[in-house]
Amino acid sequence: MALKSRAFASEYARKMAVSLVGTFWTKEAIPILSQTMIEDKSEEIRYYSALALAINLSTDSIDIIKQGSKSDSELVRYAIAKGLQESTNPFALEVVVPMFNDESFYVQRAAGLTAISLGDKNGIPIVLETLKYETLDSDENYGDNIYKKLSTYLGVDFGLDKQAWINWWAIVKDEFKFPVHKEN
Repeated sequence: MALKSRAFASEYARKMAVSLVGTFWTKEAIPILSQTMIEDKSEEIRYYSALALAINLSTDSIDIIKQGSKSDSELVRYAIAKGLQESTNPFALEVVVPMFNDESFYVQRAAGLTAISLGDKNGIPIVLETLKYETLDSDENYGDNIYKKLSTYLGVDFGLDKQAWINWWAIVKDEFKFPVHKEN
């Protein structure tokens, strides 16, 4: 394969190749994407490789995903935390929980949301803590925002009112149960 042999000099061509390999996933993609996630000179391409590996997490890729979750690249760590969201693989939570302590609040937020999506309420205070940083997804952004995702996973909705979310969690944290369809 051209990606493995590094035949693509163009960053755009490598990005498209990684995207295609990730989209048309096979087990044979793991070593190729693993190598690209670790070695490619473009952080963006490493991001797409990590994202594809995380979305398709398997027993064959768990070790490389764990390695990537400790990458020097914030984008790679973020891709892994985000890519594991709603994973059906039982190892996903094992990978994402240590990322609660990542140096990047973006990675922390993605890890928290992923934990929530997997039915782990320990992700809720992680996400709420990251709301002290104003970002595009902590405000109305074309109908997509962090609060909308929280509402989807938690079954409550306080809109864009950060303080209402924080107050709610302070009251319910000990008794909170996920909506039935979100429990592990």
